[in-house]
Amino acid sequence: MKTLLVLGMVLAMVFMFTGCAILPPIPSVCDTAPGESWICTKANDLGVKVEDMDLLISVAILRMDKSVAKKALKFYDAVEVFLSKDVLYRELIDYVRNEVRLTGPEILIVSRYLPYLYSNNYISDFDKGLILAHIDHQRALLQ
Repeated sequence: MKTLLVLGMVLAMVFMFTGCAILPPIPSVCDTAPGESWICTKANDLGVKVEDMDLLISVAILRMDKSVAKKALKFYDAVEVFLSKDVLYRELIDYVRNEVRLTGPEILIVSRYLPYLYSNNYISDFDKGLILAHIDHQRALLQ
């Protein structure tokens, strides 16, 4: 009887672990991305999903008061205006780095993946959409 109970527990564990292993992976926005998405290409090269990357910037909520939120929102507005033009990835990264220095490190954290996105390619419309969606998400957290 004891052997049957142990065998049952072992089988239950096997089914539990194999069940988790055969679940389909969570889809990524990059699964349907066009070939010109530099962000998706680099995320794939790095072995991460773009949803797990900080696409551009994240607000550090170290001291969330209205002045910090206002500065961050103004920064997001400026990035959106910057992205309305045809710009290179490296131009956007340089712009973000310059703005971070101007507004102070206590407000903004630059993505650890940003150096990998440095490129002389123009930012694709798809990638602009990814960055703008990230900004919208961050903006919603601040309001």
